[in-house]
Amino acid sequence: MTAYAGREQTQAKHFILREYLQALAYKVLRGWDIACVDGFSSPWESRTSDYSDTSFMIALGVLKEAQRVIKEQTGILRKIRCFFSEKDRNAYQQMTSAVASFHIPQENFEIKTYQGEFVDAVDEIRSFMAQAFPLIFIDPTGWTEYPFTKIAPLFSSPKCEVLIRRLARDYECKIKSAVAFIKLAMIRIMLRRLTKNPNSK
Repeated sequence: MTAYAGREQTQAKHFILREYLQALAYKVLRGWDIACVDGFSSPWESRTSDYSDTSFMIALGVLKEAQRVIKEQTGILRKIRCFFSEKDRNAYQQMTSAVASFHIPQENFEIKTYQGEFVDAVDEIRSFMAQAFPLIFIDPTGWTEYPFTKIAPLFSSPKCEVLIRRLARDYECKIKSAVAFIKLAMIRIMLRRLTKNPNSK
């Protein structure tokens, strides 16, 4: 794909995000609303006019479609909230403009953007997530200077999924490796479901 020429790591990252989110969203939306948090949503190096090669736009597309399908299947319009954080002012302005059309509260689809350091938004994010099922995406290259404990409160919910991008080796930047990682993640989710307390939801 020309949008990813010379951006193999980004392509693998977005492949993982799309496939993982698709598999998870359709399961979660049957029982809960979703709060999606992208800790570092910068549209840097985007090569498409609609930002379709960015993590925030991929997440919006997947979640919007999942919401529609679940509504058709169950008759329930689940609420989806998306929180996108970016510290660079120019990148933030681009992102805010790109996601504006998706913010439709009357259709249970809300978007909140934050310009600043991700760690400074933790309390605001927790308030925004409310009782929804948190799906949190983090690119470690964006926060390596911060102690993990500063964002740990985001993961305090009994039900929470966190996807942390880590492509430290050459083989981790390949699509085949990304597929393997997704399969392993899905196995973990299924095993957790099989072994959970039958009295818990």
